Amino acid sequence: MTRRRLMLQNLVLGALLGLLAAGCGPSSAKGGKELHELAAAMDRRLQVAGDVAWAKQASQAPVRDAAREAAVLGRVADLAKEHGADPAAAREFVEAQMAASRQWQGELLERWRAGEPLPPGTAPDMAAELRPRMDLATRELIDAWAAWISAAGRTRFRAIEAQQILAHLKAAGYSESAARLACGVVVESGGVLAP
Repeated sequence: MTRRRLMLQNLVLGALLGLLAAGCGPSSAKGGKELHELAAAMDRRLQVAGDVAWAKQASQAPVRDAAREAAVLGRVADLAKEHGADPAAAREFVEAQMAASRQWQGELLERWRAGEPLPPGTAPDMAAELRPRMDLATRELIDAWAAWISAAGRTRFRAIEAQQILAHLKAAGYSESAARLACGVVVESGGVLAP
């Protein structure tokens, strides 16, 4: 983990702890603790997506891997069923995470092609290292999502919840466009965020 990323995460954690202490953070609402854990799981999955972009840069592979995405979505339905959650809603949520991952990967690839330095060392191996990490991140994501929907009683974010997730992901260094895509469809009259 880079020093900059560690500093950003510490800043985010400090800000969230301050909000929680003041009683105005996500845990003050129904499902708030679970929402915070879900935002952290979304962040972890995007972290892996950054390493996937690095591996794709090294191998010149395209960002989109339709066969891999289809396989992951098939497993997501099974994971949702394990939690007693709606497989279609889980699929919709993970498709939003995949869109955010593709956006983030594309942005990183553009930066590197424009001359921004690559991470130090050798790019991680896609099959041996990254796919198992992404599979774990996806499982943790579904676990956190299922806990949140159980506590919140719904499968889509309200605008205020989406804003909290956006703030978390942007503070962690992701672009606004990738963070918005991760939120997927947001429900609440007058509070829909356009991707």
